[in-house]
Amino acid sequence: MKKYILLILCILLSIQTKTLEIFKNIPLAEKNWFKTGGSAKFYCEPQTTTDIKLALNFANKNNLEVFILGQGAHVLISDDGFDGIVITPKMKRISHIFYESYVLVNAQAGATIFELIEYCMKNSIIGLEEFAYIPASVGGALCNNIKYFSKNIGDYVACSKILEKSTNKIINVEQKWFNFGYNTSKLKNENHILLDTTFKLKPGTKLECAYAKGRHDEIIRQRKSRYPTKRTCGFFFRNFTKKEVELTNNKTTNVIYYLSKLCIAGNLNICGAHVSHKHPNMLATKIGTNTNNIIDLAIEIQKMCYKKFGLIPQPECKLVGFKKYPLIK
Repeated sequence: MKKYILLILCILLSIQTKTLEIFKNIPLAEKNWFKTGGSAKFYCEPQTTTDIKLALNFANKNNLEVFILGQGAHVLISDDGFDGIVITPKMKRISHIFYESYVLVNAQAGATIFELIEYCMKNSIIGLEEFAYIPASVGGALCNNIKYFSKNIGDYVACSKILEKSTNKIINVEQKWFNFGYNTSKLKNENHILLDTTFKLKPGTKLECAYAKGRHDEIIRQRKSRYPTKRTCGFFFRNFTKKEVELTNNKTTNVIYYLSKLCIAGNLNICGAHVSHKHPNMLATKIGTNTNNIIDLAIEIQKMCYKKFGLIPQPECKLVGFKKYPLIK
């Protein structure tokens, strides 16, 4: 009996004292959807909150810039790579508690939206199926406040646990802390790291769950038919602000309206970086394409849009590792 107790204690001790592995010069091309970009000077995949704290301590000790990389679906990484430490959280635990009229579902930052929706559907929980087939981790989804038609994921957030990068302190926050907006949240300031979040959802009857499954499957079918599903970053350019539109005497802020008028979908290609034939605001790559090719393509689109409408579209995706802004301001 004592032998078994000792063995268990040894296992627990080994888990508690396991150090975080930090790797050097890790290529990032296979860790983002564009499949381009250079290497990270340092890279790690924390499995626990303690691991993330260790990674931040390492960054502070070595005066390194920190970048949190989720699924890599909404980023463009420089061909020069990232001269700091890239942290990809791998905490994926999901759990839930049923109440009388709602369900609280807690998901760690490294869980994917796909995994979260699958978990909910298996447990008769509805609400998040609207975000089916959006490639994002929970952390990335909240950072960008992902949406589909009128639904924003921030609408479902009840509370979250975050880590303050400057102090390494864990803070519990409510939904209003995030200041959710169009394609944005307070997490974009990069002063905090999401650890986990709790969503307030609905328990579904058998019929409601069947309808939710139907919506889920139809959304996936629609997304596959309307958008490219690989080697892209989703929508590349953000919508214009009202001020930008008013100053140029244009009428709509919707960037897709202007890109459609340029007739670039399926017609613009620079060294394999091309505008998808499925959508004018989705740039995609072929094998052999690099980030500079994507930048050249984006600049060409900016020039075309300015010549025709007096507007210069700006990127919605995150630019990572660039020494200076690579596009036209």
